[in-house]
Amino acid sequence: MIVGVIGHRDLKEECVSYYEEQVYSLLIDLKRKHTDVVVYSLLADGADRMVVKAGTKLDIPFIVVLPVPKDKYITDFDDNSLKEFESLLNQAQEIIAMTLLLMGITYLTLVMHL
Repeated sequence: MIVGVIGHRDLKEECVSYYEEQVYSLLIDLKRKHTDVVVYSLLADGADRMVVKAGTKLDIPFIVVLPVPKDKYITDFDDNSLKEFESLLNQAQEIIAMTLLLMGITYLTLVMHL
């Protein structure tokens, strides 16, 4: 079971604990029903990391998909965010780095199907 994550970066602080509980509960249910749960995430701040961290508490592996080369991706992370990103990146089961060529091919494929 693949769980793809994409969500808001700036979560309302008063809602974070509720979101964390809901995500954790959902992942527990998925893990009960499926033996091969894996999370795919961009590891952006906010929702992306929330799901990854909840999954790691349940020993659910995750794969990081970098939408652009890493050196470009990390430019808008502050120091704390960058440290957390690097820590999580080191725990990833796999890292898929989109190259500019692959991004172009993906975009063209998408456009052709619209």
